Amino acid sequence: MKRPYAGGAPVLALALPLVVGACRDDRGPVSAPNPAAIPPSVVDDLTTYPAASETLFVRMLPEPSPDDLTLVFYRGRGVDRDASGQAFVPDPQDSRVLVVGADLRVEDVIGGPTEAGGGLGQPLAAAPAGGGGLFVADAEHDAGLLYYDADGAYAGAAVPPVSNPDFQTAADGAVWAARSPYLLRFEETPLDAPLLYRFDPLEGTGVGIANIEPVAAPAWNRVSNAGPIAVGPDGTAFFAFFLRNELRAYRGDGDLVWRSARAVGFETHEPAFSGSGAELRYSVRPVTQALSMGPDGLLYSLTASDSMPTPGAVASGRGHRRIEIWDPATGELLRAATVPAASNTFAVDPDGRVYAIDPMRIDRTAPPPERAPLPDVPLISFDGDTTRFIDHRGKALLVNFWASWCLPCREEIPQLKRYYATLDPTRVEFLAISVDEDRQAGLDFIEPYELPFPVFHNGPEMQSEFHYIGLPFTLIVDTRGRIVEEIRGFGSVETWNYLTEKLETEIPPPSATPAEAGAGHEGHGMATDTEVRAGPREPRRALIGFRRSRWEPDADPGCSASSRRAPPGSPHPVGEQLQEAG
Repeated sequence: MKRPYAGGAPVLALALPLVVGACRDDRGPVSAPNPAAIPPSVVDDLTTYPAASETLFVRMLPEPSPDDLTLVFYRGRGVDRDASGQAFVPDPQDSRVLVVGADLRVEDVIGGPTEAGGGLGQPLAAAPAGGGGLFVADAEHDAGLLYYDADGAYAGAAVPPVSNPDFQTAADGAVWAARSPYLLRFEETPLDAPLLYRFDPLEGTGVGIANIEPVAAPAWNRVSNAGPIAVGPDGTAFFAFFLRNELRAYRGDGDLVWRSARAVGFETHEPAFSGSGAELRYSVRPVTQALSMGPDGLLYSLTASDSMPTPGAVASGRGHRRIEIWDPATGELLRAATVPAASNTFAVDPDGRVYAIDPMRIDRTAPPPERAPLPDVPLISFDGDTTRFIDHRGKALLVNFWASWCLPCREEIPQLKRYYATLDPTRVEFLAISVDEDRQAGLDFIEPYELPFPVFHNGPEMQSEFHYIGLPFTLIVDTRGRIVEEIRGFGSVETWNYLTEKLETEIPPPSATPAEAGAGHEGHGMATDTEVRAGPREPRRALIGFRRSRWEPDADPGCSASSRRAPPGSPHPVGEQLQEAG
């Protein structure tokens, strides 16, 4: 199947039948020449490639799968690896980091909630630390880097030079960091702030690299200069602007190596606001979502094609991503392919063959996360009556946090009402909790919906109990009062299907007593050799005192523009072959 590439130059990406044999040559070619490729253009040292010189073949991962694969992207994020090839994969949905081997099986788990409420919150990035340890950037831990030692035990926290970073570790132990594209914050950033940082978290020293590209409104500077980062084996760092069509390479001494771009089929723009008050909206046009180094020594990028895939586009089959492969020495675009938006997890073999993977195939090899108890806070109705979560034990619970100013909540609440009408209220209960500061605003908002389930107003202090960042925020709770799943956001069929599936697996059968309900979840199926290691929910001590060097820290974090986490997707929808074109 052919699709027009930007500029009208067609590139075909066709998955060929795959046979796993005794040697890698049996797996088929990596790519094919692209006769439609045309020379790049150079303007102000920025080289733009209208089309790749080769067409990349992207295959579905076969069964059985090869045992020499390197995970490069997981759920749309780049992956860092240690010298042995183990990949460290942030899993924010389950508050943990997965350690994935060459057979794409989970070999270890770092973090995860515990009965004591410990563990990670929302890991954004993870990378190896010296001596076999691990650094984790977690959005719920004061914007610091958590440090786990070689035994997987939490050992303290470092304060990075930029809050909530995307980062990777160089072979010499230095950490390269950028502003994360996975947690967008609108905040004041000095016009002379560095674009990137290279530092040693254990020693507390480092330097700033280059300067940000300022935009018209200072509050937009962080978002406009956010982007993914990857580090090559020689210590060169590669950075891509999340919202600009540009990739850069920097040496460890800060020298710029190259600047490259690719032709895209849409116009990029800076973040834009419209409306005001409760109707305030903002829009961004992402370009590059993730970067990763492949086992073949090339740079891989996961980018937009016609537009960056949104959850709604993924669920409806619209939208496309691109996998692009770059020469790390020159910045030349070598190969590219366009894949369906639902494709967000990829692995590469030593020869550069790319495989699309259903991420659930990896997830199923990990132990289910331990279930943390639901904080038993008092719930206050709009009439002033008080109840507690414990009063609802024996039923599966859906706990939904909302606010009158939350636009997605306005779409989600009617859907919850319709869904609740299809369930047995003797076995399942919905609890809707307003976090509005203004009680009357919450009441005026919710009354017209005439919800058939309890509605409460607990105010914004609930954030300190449940650590959510964006709204709506939904908890699925089992019959014993333990949190099964945290679901952030609303707006796609994928999200909704995942929510309902998780809830319905927890609803007890009609004949179950409260003691019997949920009995099948005792131990939560953890018959596995994989270890689960947890650290404290909030770091209590500082392992490292970070000293200022040639930079000034970013301003205090502002409000979160968007931090909702999409749940794991459904199985890969494209069947045996990927037939989209680049």
